[in-house]
Amino acid sequence: MVGNGHPRPGALAGVLLCAIIVPAIAIAAPPQAARQQHVPQAPHLSVHLGYTSEGTYRDVVLTGSTLRYTYNARNSLDKPGVINMVQAPHWTMGDLVTEQVILPPAEVAGMARVIRRTGFMRLRPVYGDRKGRAYGTLLQVTLGGRARKVLYLSGQRGGPAPTAFSAVESELVQIVNRNCKHKIS
Repeated sequence: MVGNGHPRPGALAGVLLCAIIVPAIAIAAPPQAARQQHVPQAPHLSVHLGYTSEGTYRDVVLTGSTLRYTYNARNSLDKPGVINMVQAPHWTMGDLVTEQVILPPAEVAGMARVIRRTGFMRLRPVYGDRKGRAYGTLLQVTLGGRARKVLYLSGQRGGPAPTAFSAVESELVQIVNRNCKHKIS
């Protein structure tokens, strides 16, 4: 300060210079831990798994790093001690619960690797038992601008799901089980 209460010429410039350089150094040099944990992001990734039956509602959606899992927490239409043979859902929309989590980049990259490695994007649109009574599992995948929608109908005459379908479904179930409170059995 000069005797008149004003800052000394040049003193303010030193404060401004310090205020600009220090944050720039912090931005330019990320912490060591952040550099070591860098995992390359998968190009745009979206995976949707849908399955419903009389006793089960399962909807899993992975978009980027956001995972949303909706399931029936109970079957409110079941009556204790009564075997329900009606081929209709035993659950209502009020029985559904949704969990949503943000996944670490490694989970997303792992899902993309499984899709690429298995050749899922080359599968036909429908597999399984098209003639008898069957339960459908739908997998829709978008990866890097390409999309594939595959329906597997599990039934007595349908045979097993294609290996690529099973691998992608299994990886998504494992991601849910590692990151959500409610597990898929």
